[in-house]
This record gives sequence, C-alpha cells and structure tokens, in this order.
Amino acid sequence: MTHNIPIGNWTPYVQSDISGKESASFIVGKSGGGTTDPAYGCKKMFTSTYQCGNGPSKVVNLSAEAWAKPALFDCTAENKMCSGFKLTLGDDGNMTVTDGNGKTLWSSNTNKTGLALPQFSAAKSKFGRNYLLSGEVLNIGDFIGSPSGNCYLMMTATGFQLLYNMTSCDEKTGQSNDENAFATFDVSKVSTTNIGKVGYVSNNGKIHEYPDSMVSQGTDYTLIGNYDSAGNNIKQLTKTTLDQCKQSCNDLDECYGFVYQKANVGVQPVAEETCWLKNAEMFPKGLRQPNDDYELYTRSKVVKNNNSCTKTTEPSTAAQWELLPMGEKMAMSTLCSLGAITEQEQKDLAAKHTTLSSIADLLGNKLKGLTQEKHKLDSSIKTNVTKLQTDIDTYSDIKTKTGQHVANADNIDGMLTDTDLNMISQNYKHILWTILAILFIMGGIKMARGGAST
Repeated sequence: MTHNIPIGNWTPYVQSDISGKESASFIVGKSGGGTTDPAYGCKKMFTSTYQCGNGPSKVVNLSAEAWAKPALFDCTAENKMCSGFKLTLGDDGNMTVTDGNGKTLWSSNTNKTGLALPQFSAAKSKFGRNYLLSGEVLNIGDFIGSPSGNCYLMMTATGFQLLYNMTSCDEKTGQSNDENAFATFDVSKVSTTNIGKVGYVSNNGKIHEYPDSMVSQGTDYTLIGNYDSAGNNIKQLTKTTLDQCKQSCNDLDECYGFVYQKANVGVQPVAEETCWLKNAEMFPKGLRQPNDDYELYTRSKVVKNNNSCTKTTEPSTAAQWELLPMGEKMAMSTLCSLGAITEQEQKDLAAKHTTLSSIADLLGNKLKGLTQEKHKLDSSIKTNVTKLQTDIDTYSDIKTKTGQHVANADNIDGMLTDTDLNMISQNYKHILWTILAILFIMGGIKMARGGAST
C-alpha cells in the first residue's frame, strides 16, 4: 500500500521541540504534538534537514519503520566551537580570550589597575565571576570585575571599557592636585520609617518610642527647607502671613504642616502670599520636591507622660534615631530621671539627705557660736580701745607736767651752778688774800730782823 505524505508536514513540530538546544532527540510521531499514525500499517521513513548556527546543513535520516523512533539532532561540536569562548579579567589588569579547549586566542597585554574596591569585585559583577562566556550579554551599566575589584570591564554608552579607580589625594595632606578629580562620599542609607516618631532617651542611652495615644499636635513648627509637597491639602489660604498660616494650622487637629509661598520672591513670584495646609499624608509620607519658591514646615509634637518625664520635644534626625538601641515603649506609668531610681536607691538618698541635714545643723551651730564669739571680741576690743584712749590722754597730761618739772629742774640746776661758781670765786679770793697776808707778815718779820742787827 502506498501513502503519500506532504514534505515538511512535521517541520513546525520539530522546530518547536529542538530549536535552541545543543542536542535533542525528536520522537517521530510522538514529539511536538503528534498523537496518531496518519497511515497505520504503512511503514514510513523520516528525513529532516537542520543547521547548527551558520554552519553547513546536516541531515537526520531514519529508514522505515521510523514511527516512534528517536531522531537525534546534534550540534554539540558546533556549539563547543562557538560557546566555548571565554573572556577573562585578572587582577593584573590583563584580558584574555580562550576557546573551549582553554587555548589563549587573544590577550590585551594591559596592566593598569587601581584601588581594590569590593563593589567592583568579581563577586559583585552581573554573573558573580571574573569572566564572560559566549552568548552572555552585558547591558549598559553591567560589568565583570577582577577578583579583587582593582579593575573591571563595564558596558557604557560608548562601548565596552576597561576601568579602574585611583586616588589623587596626597597621603600627607589628604588633598588632590588633580583638577579632574572629584570628591566622593559614602553616605549610608537611612530608613525613613522613623521620621515623625517621638521617643524618650533614657539615662542608659536607649530610646523609648511614644505610642500615638501619648502624642498630640504642638503649636511650633520646623522649617524643612525650600521644598514643595504636592497634594494632601486641607485648604488653601491667600493674602496671609507666615504667623497667620501657623495659627490657621494650629486651629485644626488634622493639620500636620503647610507649604508657604512668599509674594514676589523666587523663580516664579506671585502677587500675594499663599499657604497650603497639609494633612497627615504630607512629608515624610508625601513627596518632597526642591523649589526655591516655597518653604515646607512641619508641625511639632506634644507628649503626655508621667510627671517625672519632660514634656519638651526637640527635633532630631532619622540617622540619630537609628544609632540608639531600642528600649520598651513609653507608657503613662514609665518613670524618668530621678523617678526611675529604685526603692533602695531612694532609701540611700534619704539617708544621705539626713546625714547632710545633720552636718548642716552642726555647721549652723558652729557658725552661731562663732558669731557670738565675734560679738564678744568686738565688745572687748571696743572697751580696750576706750581704755587705751584714756591711758593715752593720761600719759599726755603726765608728759606735759613732766616737761614742766624738767624745765624747773633745769632752772634750779642753773641756779645751783651759779651759786657754786660764786662760792668757788669767793673761796679763791679768801685764799688769795690769805696768801697775801701771809706774805706781808713774813716780809715784816724779815724787815724786823734786819733792823735789830744793825
């Protein structure tokens, strides 16, 4: 029996089953959707022509009966020739291309490397390794890095480039003399989920978050900067001052802040001041767009807590919040500062207070005694000064009288001296006359003797 089957009747089934595979077996009549024998009892041949890539055509030929037999489509050899190529980047900065057998076909002979940056290492590259295989694709921004990340191959808008990072800073000064160098900073990402929260920092350095039930709206505002926050409006106010805008927001519990635009200021000046009051969905939940024409204000928070805790809140940052370890949430029974000390510490404090009070009383008594002694000394000194003044006056009188007596004594001494001199003079006179009398008598005697002998 002869049965004619059109050529190509199984082509779509074969294509859907083996296309894109390195090697695949097609079960004649079964694979690709075949279910029934179109000419049962008639032996059939199977012939198919296929091509591996751009290589020459190859033929699969199964003799009768071919039904339910496997037809092997094999491109292993061709695939090895095409897909075995590998582009490898080493820490020495050199790129090599090898075939499936590991034979080096090309080398860049480059040796430029820079700083070993982990973000450009092989482990961080698109495929997690330092080589690129045949058929793999890099999009703009994708790269393969060297093992250490001291150089990397990146697909850029201008093509495939070998890149490396170097520092142009002087090790001593930390400054760069390279006009093409730009300063870079690594700023860690901060979660925005903590923005708007209120917490208490205890003495042990932990932050205790306030639940919403203990937080209400305040009357002060923090200027975030020149930003606009579109949407989430409660109402719009015109011809209003900044203070009037704040007061209008304070009058509404649902107002969490506002955007304010001054008149005739900024890139797009307006004729009058405008204020947009915002609800709870504003910043940080809502978008924030830089705009020199606007100022973004957020409303402060007021807390309810135990009397031992402060009621004052101060603005902080999400980064500072994340630096502190979390403690238990605040409650109305939570004690703060001195209120948080233990009962034993309270007893110790009371005992120390009693001791200090006793010492204070003792010091007070000592001071009182010293004051009394001072009064006594002052009185005694006053009495002694009075007596000393009296003695000085008496001494002055005695001195005056003594001076008079000395003067009189001097007169008496003078008189005595004159008397003594007169007596001496008289005595000298008597002696002189006596001597003269004796001389006259002796002369008379001699004269008498001389006359008698004649």
